[in-house]
Amino acid sequence: MKFQLTLSLFFLLILPVLLFGQQDEELLSYSRYIHIESYSEHLQQDIIGLESSWYCQEERNSILNRIRKSEEITQELSNYLKLRSALAELGKGDIDNCILKIEDLSKNPLYSGIYYFMKSRLYLSQKKFPDAYENIIEAKQEFSEKKDKIGVLYSEIAIFSLIKQVADFAVLKEMYDSILMQSQAYGNGNAEVLIRAVYGIFLYDSNPKESLNILYKGWEESKSLERSIRITYAIKLLKHFLNNQLYDHFHKIFEEIKLDCEHSCFVGRSSIINTLMSYRKSQIDQLDSSIYYDKLALKQRKIYGKKEFVGYSYLNLCSNYLQLNKLEMAKKYLDSSKVFLLSNDNMEARQFLLKYKLKYFEAIGNLDSVIRINSRLNFIDQSIFKKQQKVVLYSIELDYTLRKRIEHQAYMERLKAQKSKYRYLIIIAALLLLILMGSIALLLFRGKRLKVMRLQNFSDFKTIIDFEREITRLKGLFQSDTLGFIILDHDFNLRYSNSFAQGILLSSDSKVMGTSFLSYIDDSSRKDFLKATENMLLVKKSQDVIVHFDKLENSILVSLSISPLYVNGRLESVLIIAIDVTEREKALDVEKEQNTILQTLFNSVTESVILMDAKGLVISINETGAKRMDTTVEEIKNTNYFSHLYQDNLEERKSKFHEAVVQKKAIVFTENLVSAHNLVSIYPHINEQQEVDVVAVYALDISNKIQSMEQINSLRQKVLRSQMNPHFIFNSLNAIQSYILKNDTIHAVKYLNSFAKLIRMILDSSSYDYIKLSKEMDILTYYLELQQLRFGDKFSWEMQVDDHIDKDSILIPAMLAQPFIENAIEHGLQHLKEKGSLKISFAKADKSIVFKVIDNGIGRSESRSLYQNASRTTAGHSTQIFIDRLNTLNKYSGKKITHDIIDLIDDSGKAKGTMVIINIPIIYRSHII
Repeated sequence: MKFQLTLSLFFLLILPVLLFGQQDEELLSYSRYIHIESYSEHLQQDIIGLESSWYCQEERNSILNRIRKSEEITQELSNYLKLRSALAELGKGDIDNCILKIEDLSKNPLYSGIYYFMKSRLYLSQKKFPDAYENIIEAKQEFSEKKDKIGVLYSEIAIFSLIKQVADFAVLKEMYDSILMQSQAYGNGNAEVLIRAVYGIFLYDSNPKESLNILYKGWEESKSLERSIRITYAIKLLKHFLNNQLYDHFHKIFEEIKLDCEHSCFVGRSSIINTLMSYRKSQIDQLDSSIYYDKLALKQRKIYGKKEFVGYSYLNLCSNYLQLNKLEMAKKYLDSSKVFLLSNDNMEARQFLLKYKLKYFEAIGNLDSVIRINSRLNFIDQSIFKKQQKVVLYSIELDYTLRKRIEHQAYMERLKAQKSKYRYLIIIAALLLLILMGSIALLLFRGKRLKVMRLQNFSDFKTIIDFEREITRLKGLFQSDTLGFIILDHDFNLRYSNSFAQGILLSSDSKVMGTSFLSYIDDSSRKDFLKATENMLLVKKSQDVIVHFDKLENSILVSLSISPLYVNGRLESVLIIAIDVTEREKALDVEKEQNTILQTLFNSVTESVILMDAKGLVISINETGAKRMDTTVEEIKNTNYFSHLYQDNLEERKSKFHEAVVQKKAIVFTENLVSAHNLVSIYPHINEQQEVDVVAVYALDISNKIQSMEQINSLRQKVLRSQMNPHFIFNSLNAIQSYILKNDTIHAVKYLNSFAKLIRMILDSSSYDYIKLSKEMDILTYYLELQQLRFGDKFSWEMQVDDHIDKDSILIPAMLAQPFIENAIEHGLQHLKEKGSLKISFAKADKSIVFKVIDNGIGRSESRSLYQNASRTTAGHSTQIFIDRLNTLNKYSGKKITHDIIDLIDDSGKAKGTMVIINIPIIYRSHII
């Protein structure tokens, strides 16, 4: 079954976007921000079409481009397009960019509410619930001041969604009823289905029946709304039903939403629905169906373009193929997922990639890799646990914030009530005081006019003085300094620059004052500077950036430290400290270029190159080395080199490495492994203190050279292996011919099919000295079935395998025992008067596989007497083929295969068959380094 956590992680990533997606679409509607009637009919159609085609990416981009190029574009329309662009970033999960795109709109009263609303989404994505809550409250207040009912309504839904886990049930029920009533009063079906989804899912644990009733009411309402809202609502329901094992409800909703998902514009959301169905199919072991839906989701996610989701689909396919025990396919999809899940610092994505790698290596029996991956998982699990602890703390903090706010509201209500009691008395006292003051004024200033004076707020005035005093002090400090000192106004126009800054700008003070600072920055760097200033305004802290300044001869590189200065909460000026870093950056560029060249050369080497310290910690590795170790350069850096090696070469590498470090000398040796031959060189570097500080290891795969040396023997081996085929093929074809002549079509077709499959498997395996035990068993099964068809009811056979043997991980020589099975049938069982039996078994003993072939035939002695007139028996020929193969395998593999042939006798000393025992050292499938 698939990992439950993969599904949970997926919804942890996508659910916040889905939950509020419906709100964004309505809150960002053109009708709220644009006087559409002021534009031409053609442009009006484009603006309306932009929203109706929002999920069709190509059409959306086409309309956006047309609007931006329009001659009618105004500031109002430009601002609206910024909102829409921010929504696109939000749809991709890039909330930071969403906020940056509308940061400059935050001071516009028309957009302040939506700004705070979007900002709350940023904090929500970071699980900073108290900050999200405070921004939603700000958004609601802004919407309330503008009497924006839709904005207030969606703010209340967002507040409900945030506090539903910490607020009292009675409070939530009251909020739900109020929001539902408002939605229905405004005729807002969108808001109605959204609040039903949030409250219905929340209510399930305490009242399942009422919860389902609410959710289905929302579902029926969604059917009359736009397709995007219907699909979003369906995803919420499907996920909820799946998590709570409500499978009948799950399938009902899936069938109803299936047709909507076929629309090409909704590939992102459709992929979620198909992934959910894939998960459901895997739960009930319908793996072929699960693979179908996973592949469909993968195709859709590739179109949608979000890397993490593509990676998770690859992992889901890997999971299915692991369950089917199709390890090659599982490995293929596991490798494909790496590109998409290792492209950023997402710890959760790395965690789940490692979990599937662990599952794969457990399946193939590679214990070294299992231990290594478990070690990495422990580290990542600790990091994720710390993040989860922060989320818990944020939840506790939200609970505290909420309760404090409720207490404050109660206090304010009490205070308001107390104030109302004294209001009448205060009003009377104020009137009496005014009458008294008026009387005194008339007496003192009779006939004179009162002077009206303009009063200034002293605190504001004091702050401005302090500001000007500080600027004066800084000018004095930096006037002759070797650092550039620049003051800009809030529109980034130059107010002041010291001598050094003027040298950078190549202008006198009189020329630059009042001009835009951006005009002096090279076009290639202007975007970087604007992004740095946007970040500065967002966090109200200094930002650093390196930019080019245009010069007459060439541009120079200058490092700018940009700091904001606020007076009474308003941006008054921007201070910039400038340092000329041209020479430093040039030196860094040269070094970077050299490093790039060296790394390119490093990666172009066909041998594995690893640099490590004296304890085996990897400092650097080339791509060839990382690939041969089934990992990536990033994964292996700063880890222990020996933890990545397989058992085949671990001990020898460790020993040689230690010898090179201790003796402080280079060591060169060869590794003769089962599936590879390596020439390994270990070179220790001796520093000035005569200590080894760096060790270089070079491993060159020389298998091709060895293979060329063994070419003659390999060819001879294949010829010997194929010598059994003519005799067997001739007999098989004769048997098929006899069935055809007898008009026995059923047996003829069955025999022919089995014969074709066997020949194909023999040809496939003939290129390899070793094949999987499971494949060898398949070959022998087809072979025995054919022989049984040929000889009729002459013998029976059975094949037994030890339960402790992993048939798909262990390798054995192809068709090694076939000559003995052929001898048992042709020369032993065939000559029995009664029905014979043949037993084949595979057992595990210490570090070997014991392969036995036992028959109850006439025995070798009587068989030889039957064929004594033949110059060379087939049995002797087959046995010689086996011995020749055995000698060749033992010579080059380094693994000693032994065999024994035992004549079986009964109590009276009469022959009762033959037993062949072959001991094959265990060889596991693995990537040899």
